[in-house]
Amino acid sequence: SAGRCTRRTIVHVHTYPPIATWSPTENLFACPAKGNAVRMWKADTGELVKTFTGHSDGVTAVVFTHDEQHILSGSGDGTIRRGRIGQSDKEMTSEILFQSDDTYVEALAVSSDGQWVLSSVRKLGSPPVTSSTELLAIPSRQPVESEYGYCMLQLHDMTGRVVWIEHHPRWITSVLFSEDCTRALVGNERGEAFVYDLSQLIPLGHVVARSPPPLSVPEWSLKLPSMGWIKQISFTDDCRGILFGWSHAFLPPGQQPLRIHPGPANCSISATYFLDDGWIWRIDPDSDPRRLCWRPPSFRIPVKGSRWQSPWSAHAHTIAVKTGETRLMIFDASHC
Repeated sequence: SAGRCTRRTIVHVHTYPPIATWSPTENLFACPAKGNAVRMWKADTGELVKTFTGHSDGVTAVVFTHDEQHILSGSGDGTIRRGRIGQSDKEMTSEILFQSDDTYVEALAVSSDGQWVLSSVRKLGSPPVTSSTELLAIPSRQPVESEYGYCMLQLHDMTGRVVWIEHHPRWITSVLFSEDCTRALVGNERGEAFVYDLSQLIPLGHVVARSPPPLSVPEWSLKLPSMGWIKQISFTDDCRGILFGWSHAFLPPGQQPLRIHPGPANCSISATYFLDDGWIWRIDPDSDPRRLCWRPPSFRIPVKGSRWQSPWSAHAHTIAVKTGETRLMIFDASHC
């Protein structure tokens, strides 16, 4: 919280887009690397412990499984690959979990039970085929070709099999599961967000998807303030709302995950923070957002409203914000 560098600086030459992904315990982190690879380091020492290879195009998404046994990566080569973390080899080729020709994998999410994968993909050329007998749900929209190709949200089981596809008219830039796996959360490049009810496909407590006949998956479109590319999207700690880009929205009870987190006994710990309109905002359990701290212009991100938004992150009561002039500002809200 004091802003001191506690670990050595790692010089890492990456490909675009720059991605850094933490493991659930925060003991490991990984980044795409040159040569279409993924590199993984120990967080406490900065030691490079493993390099995963196998992609034939740049890596666009990296995510750890919750048990930290595997790391999944998506690429412009149309594949999702899975690498085993526990093996002793310093460099290894990850196995193909999913592959599709003329397809770009843009974003990935893994369910908390490690049984399901969400992917955002773009298909070039011909429309995707959604008549497969393996699909357990039918899309609610017809495929629409955009300037990026045909954009889709896909649900996979851990064999890589696609069990559900939903067409989108715009590029999906972020995907997420709720902790109980009953909801999927999606953000796109136009600042739109969607919530999907997966409880019919993935019943609570089951690792096997519901059998056919095909069904549709309920979708809710969220009304958000005008903004650009949603690269950061998440549920609040109590799962009663979402954080997206630079703001917050409450979810009606019917759209919330089925298992709501009660949060810790000390309500101040479960406060949620976000940045919007020049202010740091705070949301306490069962309360509306309130302004906490005004940020002077020198502390603000000058590209708000642009699709290329600078990063920020909040953990517990600490908020980290990239500002102009290549600076990082740390806000400690624990005494507010």
